[in-house]
Amino acid sequence: MRTLMSEAEEWVSRLRERVRTSEAEAIVDDEASLISLLVCDLKRAEKRTMSAIVAHEINKARARGKPHGRPRSMTPERIAVAIAMARVGQSGQIIWKTLAAMPGPQIGRSAYYLWLKGHRTNPQHL
Repeated sequence: MRTLMSEAEEWVSRLRERVRTSEAEAIVDDEASLISLLVCDLKRAEKRTMSAIVAHEINKARARGKPHGRPRSMTPERIAVAIAMARVGQSGQIIWKTLAAMPGPQIGRSAYYLWLKGHRTNPQHL
């Protein structure tokens, strides 16, 4: 990851190039326009820096074996219970309430029915 100083130096050199061009000279006709141009460039630089930091931290977490993102609501235990209950003819509402009471990440009704829809298209599951 580049240092903040090198990022700032790169930003200053790009800004100097923009001000030298005739397009930038047309834009920068007064102080307000110059300030606006500077603020926009600062925001872009900040966004790039934050994106680089976030990507670096995600890669560090993955290297440590930490999962990234939201955990899946349909855990393997919940899948096994849902399939077993569906095979004996339980209704979707009862299955969903049972799964919601199990430990693990929260599961909404729509998440359960979306999972069920995907598994009904595969006949070997139910």
